[in-house]
Amino acid sequence: MPSQTEIVMQFIAFLAQEEGRFERFVSLTGLGMADIRQRHAEPEFQALVLDYGLQDQSLVVEFAAHQGIKPDELMRVRHRLPMLPMT
Repeated sequence: MPSQTEIVMQFIAFLAQEEGRFERFVSLTGLGMADIRQRHAEPEFQALVLDYGLQDQSLVVEFAAHQGIKPDELMRVRHRLPMLPMT
């Protein structure tokens, strides 16, 4: 089973496969390529990425099928990460 960092990076790579999908991610999260390069191993960053993805069930299902994992694996990874403050 991939590590949580690997799953998050695979999810970002999956988003980047479609320009519009990645642009939406960047727009809604405020994250850019520099953030991804510098912060990819930080649990708070990983939580933010997964929180974004878990808001769209169809995206979760599509990613899981693409990776050959169960959709609920993203939720399991997310539960191992810290809670983020509400903004």
